[in-house]
Amino acid sequence: LGGRCYERESFPYKALDSAMDALARYLTRLPEAQVEGLLPPYLRTLTRLFPVLERIPAIERAAAAEAEVIDPQEQRRRAVTALRQLLVRLAERSPVVLALDDLQWGDLDSADLLGELLRVPQAPAVLLIASYRSDEVETSPFLRSLLASRALADVEVRHLPIAALSSEAARRLAEELVHGRAKGQDLQNLSVEAITREAGGSPYLIDALINYAEAAATVAPVHEEPPPAAMTAAAGATEPTTTPGDISPRLAISRLDRLLLARIEQLPAAARHLLEVVSVAGRPIEATLAAGAAGLQQVELEGLATLRAARLLRMRLTEDGEELEAYHDRIRETVVAALSPDLLRDRHRRLAHTLEASPRPALDALAAHFRGAGEPERAFSYAVAAADQAAHALAFERAAHLYEMALGLRTLERPGERELQIKCADALRHANRGAEAAQMYLAAARGLTGREAFALEQRAAEQFLLSGHLDAGREVLDAVLGRIGLGIAPTPLRALARFLLLRMRLWLRGLEFRKTDEAALSPEALVAVDTCRMVSLGLSMVDSIRAAEFQARGLLLALELGEPYRVSLTLSAEIPFSALDGGAQRERTAALSRQAEALALEVGEPHAIGLMRSSQAGAAWLEGRWRQALELAEESEDILRRRCTGVSWELGTSTFVILDALFYLGEWSRLRERLKVSLDDACARGDLRSEVQLRIAYASALALAADDPRTARAELEAIERWTRTSFHFLHTLALLGQCREAIYSGRGEEAWQTISRQWSVLQSHMQFRVQYVFILMLDLRARCALAAARAPTGTNPRQVRRLLAAADKDADTLEHLGVPWSEALAALVRAGVAAARGEEWPTLTALERAEAACLRADMSLHAWVARHCRGRVLGAAKGRRLREEAEAALRAQGAQAPERLSAWFVPAPWPDA
Repeated sequence: LGGRCYERESFPYKALDSAMDALARYLTRLPEAQVEGLLPPYLRTLTRLFPVLERIPAIERAAAAEAEVIDPQEQRRRAVTALRQLLVRLAERSPVVLALDDLQWGDLDSADLLGELLRVPQAPAVLLIASYRSDEVETSPFLRSLLASRALADVEVRHLPIAALSSEAARRLAEELVHGRAKGQDLQNLSVEAITREAGGSPYLIDALINYAEAAATVAPVHEEPPPAAMTAAAGATEPTTTPGDISPRLAISRLDRLLLARIEQLPAAARHLLEVVSVAGRPIEATLAAGAAGLQQVELEGLATLRAARLLRMRLTEDGEELEAYHDRIRETVVAALSPDLLRDRHRRLAHTLEASPRPALDALAAHFRGAGEPERAFSYAVAAADQAAHALAFERAAHLYEMALGLRTLERPGERELQIKCADALRHANRGAEAAQMYLAAARGLTGREAFALEQRAAEQFLLSGHLDAGREVLDAVLGRIGLGIAPTPLRALARFLLLRMRLWLRGLEFRKTDEAALSPEALVAVDTCRMVSLGLSMVDSIRAAEFQARGLLLALELGEPYRVSLTLSAEIPFSALDGGAQRERTAALSRQAEALALEVGEPHAIGLMRSSQAGAAWLEGRWRQALELAEESEDILRRRCTGVSWELGTSTFVILDALFYLGEWSRLRERLKVSLDDACARGDLRSEVQLRIAYASALALAADDPRTARAELEAIERWTRTSFHFLHTLALLGQCREAIYSGRGEEAWQTISRQWSVLQSHMQFRVQYVFILMLDLRARCALAAARAPTGTNPRQVRRLLAAADKDADTLEHLGVPWSEALAALVRAGVAAARGEEWPTLTALERAEAACLRADMSLHAWVARHCRGRVLGAAKGRRLREEAEAALRAQGAQAPERLSAWFVPAPWPDA
């Protein structure tokens, strides 16, 4: 499957478009029964990206039978899945090679799509040959994006530079070509040494220098050669001409350029004109259209034959007829650069008007040529149409670029400009460029007042929040909240006071409501509910206390209004906030969950049902019910992806629950696979919060499991990109990761000093109001104490006793919380304390109890750690079987050094450590 990019092409997914044409031709040749056996699901969205596939009857039927998906981002995800599975099935049938040329001119949408296709373990077994100009790596957005993709880190990549010929090889080739082509002509001015020096080791340039010199008959030395003669218009036409002084300063006048321009000067006027038009087109163009734009009645066979014989143009046959393109990009670039500004505008104008009259004009080409012709209004209309077309094809990067181009073509604000800005902002949002989308929404809001301005500012605030740009969005968020008479509490203590007061009002009022139709309610009242919900969602995984305040406020407003859909959303969102206290509120949380589930099912909206399941998953996670949390989060994710739009934050929450559940369930191999996908997705969406959270919480932990502390430290540096204006949950996770790495790397004293220094900060920022965080930090502090007690020789015995007593005290607190997972963690700490005191039988007893407690809490990896430690205490003879079983289980989950991993979970002086 071969394809090629062209510099001036700008349609969606251009790096893969011609390869998809080749795929369509291949499938057309297969028997229909074989095609049907290859077809994956989600073809409806795949044909939206590549309509050429609809030419295959089996694909057209299958696509028509599939249900439409609402969310644009989910549509694109499904299209990628469909293409990946189609290539997988093709590769099972026969070897598949995907050869893409000139990728320096690819687009970002193509880079994202290729990155998704290459992602393991789902990647198809294909050979991808990606050719590009190495000197354009730094300037090509496509190459920068693809070469930086995490997908390439997981597949075998071989870089094969096509190096220049050595001086000796270049000289030999030049000698052979000069002697073979001279045939008695005087080419003495073009010495072999000059050819070798000028060509720079390029076989093409060696051949071209001799070819054009032969045609020009004589060539003066480079330093003496005058500029080429004027490139005039076609004979008989009255139009601009290029004089020697008009040659573009962009054109580096090398010997080859001079020879090439001298050769062109010798061409018949009609042939020269045709070459200029094809070069300005910048991509393959139908021969009849090129002739029309060149002012020719038809493609004159003699002129075309001359251009082909001179290796200036090439012709290729397609299903739609004959196409012309420059023989080499160097020819196209040289010809275009040598045109005067007036003549270049004329060529663009002729191409624009010719293409406009054709049956199937490329909208983006029309926009580019009308812009090049100096007709911005015509370019504007076609840029908007091309952007709409790209948005329909889910090429959001391309759509955003074209909308921005259209906006730049208008010098004055006109009717429809604001709608265009909103379209551009929507495209940026779907392209996962949240901060840029927010700025565009704000630009659209300028000059507006009242409800319209508020709606756009609200969208901007939402995009800042969802993409994790809290500092950038704080001013906008304050303005949005100010419009409805609210504001962010200046301190965590003030936020807690507000939350407790609102919770009291909720308790006194109850959760009953009188159903009211949305049409009967004022827009201002609905906006207030929606804004509170937006802020609560945006802060929920960052600042739980402030998020809880806005959640309670939003629920009170929704209950007063009585609109069922909003009541359902806010009631469901209350479930995890009720679970912040963990087991203490379990009965209330369960009752709330049942009520929210009944209402969501009654409302019947997919968003309401998906959010309800996500909230139930969050509550299960906060209470340490890992298996149930995983199942509910996966169910929620499926509903939200398939049937909802604009739910990136809800999906991000479900993803975090899934990953954390897998961590504590001990399913680290699944965690590793899922993390790759989630991290790539967060980076692609520009979701800073999710990216930082995934790196510091899971990527760093998995790096330690792989016995790679250096990578773990690098992942933890992601917290430096997060806001420093306040202390958030992400800072707590970063502290957790930093202490974990210090313990694993044997810096126990450093870990203890770090957690001790930060404990008061955690308390002052109300982090311990969330039982999950309290358990996490208590366990961490106890392990830091154990690690410090193992400090190097010479540690003060009194200090060791104090550290062990501190660990024992934290274990007491963990036990008294009465939550299964905190009891399991407490049992592991007890075992570590006993081991540090040198008490063999108490240690073995504590480890047996810890293993049983971990299994009851569904924490299998922790249980294997307890078994591994027990085997080490029992020694080589009695404990070998236990150690071998545990090591096999730990290695199966990616632990490269089981003994170090055991000491990470339970820092103690284990035998043979």
